[in-house]
Amino acid sequence: MSFVHVTLHGKLGKLFGRKWDLEVNTPGEALRAIGTLKKGFFGFLEKAENSGLGFRVAIDGRELLIPDELIMT
Repeated sequence: MSFVHVTLHGKLGKLFGRKWDLEVNTPGEALRAIGTLKKGFFGFLEKAENSGLGFRVAIDGRELLIPDELIMT
């Protein structure tokens, strides 16, 4: 594992913290780590998805087109 810097923008950042330094290997692991540390994170993501709100994921400025690594099951 390596330490990565994660930045949450917009409402996610306001509610759950904008800057994170995490020891993870994938974007999915980063989301799971934040969800473990911040109560309500997963519920917010689920509620947002159900109401049509989308999120973008970028690594080193490159947007993931198909964020398969984000599957949280």
